[in-house]
Amino acid sequence: MRHAAFTLIELLVVIAIIAVLASILFPVFAQTKASAQKATCLSNIRQIVSASLLYANDYDDTSPGAVAGHGSVGLAGGWILFIRYPADDNAVPPGYIPEQGTLFPYIHDAGAYMCPSDPHARSGNTYAINACVTNRATPLAVGRSLSVFQAPSDLLYFVEEADSEGDQVTGGTDDGYYLYTLNKLSERHATGSNAGFVDGHAKFILPTVALSLGYVFGGPNLTSCP
Repeated sequence: MRHAAFTLIELLVVIAIIAVLASILFPVFAQTKASAQKATCLSNIRQIVSASLLYANDYDDTSPGAVAGHGSVGLAGGWILFIRYPADDNAVPPGYIPEQGTLFPYIHDAGAYMCPSDPHARSGNTYAINACVTNRATPLAVGRSLSVFQAPSDLLYFVEEADSEGDQVTGGTDDGYYLYTLNKLSERHATGSNAGFVDGHAKFILPTVALSLGYVFGGPNLTSCP
């Protein structure tokens, strides 16, 4: 017995239904993927903050330091090492070498330094330390004692930084050192980014909110570090 074949109209109807379903489902899949990447990124930055607090516990309550800028290329002693500036160029070899930073013995996972949503993650690092937890000297910014901060839950420790050109969506950190106002907070996660605080907690923040609440400087003073 022969079965009737699909008519052209029936095939077009089926194709139209598939197209409609795809237009509905693909954004959902994309949103789900973005949410998963955001959660991984938040977990990473929480891990880095926890490692920093462990480091401080071993070094008389002193935060890890940082190297910053062109004159610091290849200089050891910071929380992360970079071998060119800017280091977020995705070139080979990667610009950042987490394994040679002071925090790696407390993390043991180079993958924790990279946010999956960061287009520059192949550079080896997404995150930057807040200059306020260091003495802001160059080329090596030495970490400050965490005991001097009166409101650690309101002071940024590590952030997702935009690049030196100010591209807050696709840009990455050029040296792992966040110095306001020269640098900006990233907006790669739906106009915001993840951040860790000196007291150890981490959360998603909007850059405008972070600035208005004084998170950069740990209080209402928007012009200087505590």
